[in-house]
Amino acid sequence: MNSTDAQVSWKNIWEKKGNVTAENVTLEDLIAINGFETGAGAFPVESWLQFVEEIKIELGLLDDQKLLEVGCGSGAFLFPFFNSGIIVHGIDNSGSLVNLCSRIMKGGVFKETEANTLPFNENTFDAVVSNSVFQYFPSLDYSEDVIREISRILKNKGKVALLDINDSEKEQESISIRSEKIGAEKYDRLYGNLKHLYYNKDWFFAISAELGFNCTIKDQNIFGYDNSKFRYNVFLTKK
Repeated sequence: MNSTDAQVSWKNIWEKKGNVTAENVTLEDLIAINGFETGAGAFPVESWLQFVEEIKIELGLLDDQKLLEVGCGSGAFLFPFFNSGIIVHGIDNSGSLVNLCSRIMKGGVFKETEANTLPFNENTFDAVVSNSVFQYFPSLDYSEDVIREISRILKNKGKVALLDINDSEKEQESISIRSEKIGAEKYDRLYGNLKHLYYNKDWFFAISAELGFNCTIKDQNIFGYDNSKFRYNVFLTKK
């Protein structure tokens, strides 16, 4: 992400979360490190595993195919794929989180980099995912550049899952619920100067048409994850 004050603050938050020295790190730990631990953002492990399995089926990944996660964070989303034998790759702009991924998923490939400059050759990956990351990008222009980069490194007929996208039509309700869950004072202290991006669904349809993707959008309905009702998932297939 770029070096505006807000984005540096987000980066600092994730760098601190990645400073984990414990030898035995569980999936529950990884989910919490990725920010899904309190309030409306709490995400039960059972629901997480079910969500990952549904996305795996949606992507149609085989064991010998390559998967990239853009904004991999702690690796919580990739971890079940890794355990099933999928060849996993991840990028993140937090060095501490990239190091954590490398430690817990030996044999995976993880790089510290910006999401809009992916350090991979064209037509490298069978599938790309990005879970709950687009909300932290600094602008829609940046987000568009990310999707263009994903298109570049994706194989023909490859599939993309952009997950947990903030719905612009539900922005005010989402903010109200988040604030109520952790308290207005704490919410302002934690997020007052930090912005989340919200997306109109038509924006994804327009970018998809320009880049030659088939696009399907599905509302989320994840048990135990309160933010789910304000977010949706975008599925792209490269023509």
